Amino acid sequence: MVGADNFEDRKAAFRQVQDFVRTMHEAGVKVAMGNDAGTPNVPFGWGMHHEMELYVEAGLSPMDAIVAATSLGASQMPPVGQADFGTLEAGMVADLIVLNADPLADIANTLDIDRVMRLGEWVDRTALGAN
Repeated sequence: MVGADNFEDRKAAFRQVQDFVRTMHEAGVKVAMGNDAGTPNVPFGWGMHHEMELYVEAGLSPMDAIVAATSLGASQMPPVGQADFGTLEAGMVADLIVLNADPLADIANTLDIDRVMRLGEWVDRTALGAN
């Protein structure tokens, strides 16, 4: 909470975590992104977009953040190294997000979504809001 007594301390601690992420990345450690979507206060989708923005703020390039959220994240799913998703290549499961703007120019452009394909079918996004 912004008005909490320890808010400034929490912000400082968060910046230390971002510095740590940048330091690890610069040292060659592969930084992968996890997903807590569906847990309390973590909406599906938005959290990953926001986390990519935080990785870029920490010093990763937009492409590094995208790779952390896709292929590197998938590579850490159990059994580790055996995921059939996370990259676009033959034999892999691929859901697609078609964007209206270049995420390499601004990582926030990952939120400017034109279309979504899930399991080989285009998702009717207007129908999702009806639920």
